[in-house]
Amino acid sequence: MALHTRDQAPREGKAPAQRPVSNWKPGRGEYLLFLRDSFEVYEAFEDIINDTKDFEALRDTGLERTSALKKDFQWFKSQYNIQTPQCGQPGEAYATFLRNLAKEGEAEVGGESSASNWKPKFICHYYNHYFAHTAGGRMIGKKMGDMLLDSHTLEFYKWESCDVRKAMEAVKGTIDEMAEGWGEEEREECLRETKNTFKYAGGLLSYMRGPV
Repeated sequence: MALHTRDQAPREGKAPAQRPVSNWKPGRGEYLLFLRDSFEVYEAFEDIINDTKDFEALRDTGLERTSALKKDFQWFKSQYNIQTPQCGQPGEAYATFLRNLAKEGEAEVGGESSASNWKPKFICHYYNHYFAHTAGGRMIGKKMGDMLLDSHTLEFYKWESCDVRKAMEAVKGTIDEMAEGWGEEEREECLRETKNTFKYAGGLLSYMRGPV
């Protein structure tokens, strides 16, 4: 909780205060940049999960977001004639970080799909990123939709293929099962990685907090 700002957690929050969501005033271009960078990050998550045998239980959970974002990019083009931009630095940095985490971890064990400390770190990012989107992310999506898109709800904030609450509970159970097989060092690695999840997620949100 210390990684939250005082606005987010008045008692425990110690991170520097950020501009509150109620004061964000991005344009459609900035919002689309956020969505494009988010796509890059979710694609990295999905690729790593699909390429890692130990993450097989996290495949096709219904929480995946790349297909939804592709539909939203098409909608922006048809509705506002706005082309999908190239990925920006925040999204590229986060996606690269995740992919390097997986590559370095697999290199350490000679390419074998066995336990190594990169997996608890990755799960920390996965849990924080996906579950933040189903909570605070939807709040941001509603505000941006009301402000910029004539109250349109993007596919990014819909889970039509599943009951999102049940999907979240199932994924939580899967992660708990994974964690049962971790040693103390791996649990500590997972906990310590939380700081990086806030760092990279904050970079993505910078598009909407102020000028980029």
